[in-house]
Amino acid sequence: MRTCEAIRHRVEEIGDRDPFGFEREDLLSTLPKEELPPEIAANAPAGYKPDGADREAVLSRMRDYMDFAIEKARDHRGLSALRSISHFKAWIWLLGDEDYEAMSWDRHGPYGVPILKQICERYGFEHEFAGILARMAEGKPCTDGCNNGCTS
Repeated sequence: MRTCEAIRHRVEEIGDRDPFGFEREDLLSTLPKEELPPEIAANAPAGYKPDGADREAVLSRMRDYMDFAIEKARDHRGLSALRSISHFKAWIWLLGDEDYEAMSWDRHGPYGVPILKQICERYGFEHEFAGILARMAEGKPCTDGCNNGCTS
């Protein structure tokens, strides 16, 4: 797993690439209060407890979030789908998987479905990619001529 120093460095490295801050938030939420940047630690609630950063805790968050992420992608919810991909970027990086950089984060097809399918396969999450999700997982629009953003 990643060290506190590596997590802080990653947060700095992310910079403007994470416009809504979801990736940074997921990373920072694993740090003990004394390891948080001072401006964030000062605003942390009295009972602040970091999210688990061990492999099983991170995989559990990923597994629990997957159905929500797939639902948002299937429903053509652009910002929510982008948010989902940001969460998974952070969580996979936290896992320290050697092939993290091999993920095609920037080419995520319709609403991130190809990435979500890849994550399910990679980590053994049970989810059926059938019907429109099967098409989207291949990088195709949900239906021919979709006017809801599948082709953009």
